[in-house]
Amino acid sequence: MVLRAPAQILACPLDPSWRRWDMFGPSYRQIPAEATRRCASPRRLRPLHHLGLVALDWEAAPDDARVVPMTSAESGDVEWRYEQGSPHHVHAETTIGGVLVHIDMVGATKFGPGRSFTEFRIFVAGRLAGRGGRCGCSLVIGGSDLPAVARLGRGQAITVDAHGERPVVEVWGV
Repeated sequence: MVLRAPAQILACPLDPSWRRWDMFGPSYRQIPAEATRRCASPRRLRPLHHLGLVALDWEAAPDDARVVPMTSAESGDVEWRYEQGSPHHVHAETTIGGVLVHIDMVGATKFGPGRSFTEFRIFVAGRLAGRGGRCGCSLVIGGSDLPAVARLGRGQAITVDAHGERPVVEVWGV
C-alpha cells in the first residue's frame, strides 16, 4: 500500500490500547460498552444500491510500529513475539454528506504460536460507529466478520473490506 506523508491527520480517535490487541486477548473485537449498539445495528442493514467507491489517501499513524516499534516493556512480552513492522496502524479521513469519516486499519503479526489479525474501526463524526476484522493462527483457528459497516445517516452506510493490502471502501444506499 502506498501511504501519503504522515501527519496529515491531526487527531486519531482510536484508543491507544490497540497496540496490545491480539486474537487471544485482549481481543481486537472488543469495543467500549457505549458503542456496542451503534456498531451492531449497521451489520443488520441490507444494501439496496451501490453509491460508489471511496478513494482514500492512507497514511501511517504516529503509533505505527514503523514510527514507534513495539517494546517488551510496552507489550509485557518477549522481544521476538512481534514481527518487524508490527503492530501496524494506517488511517484515512474523508467527508461524506458533510460528516467527517475516519477509518483506522490496525493489525499485528505475532509468533509463538504464529498469528495475525486485521481490524477496521469506522468513526463517524468522532464516534465509533462500526468495526470488522479477521484473524488466523497456525493452530488452525481464526475467522472473519468483515466487512466493517457503519451507518452514515438515514439511508446510507459505509463498508470497509480487506482485499489484499489495500482496503476497499464503499458507500451504499440502505
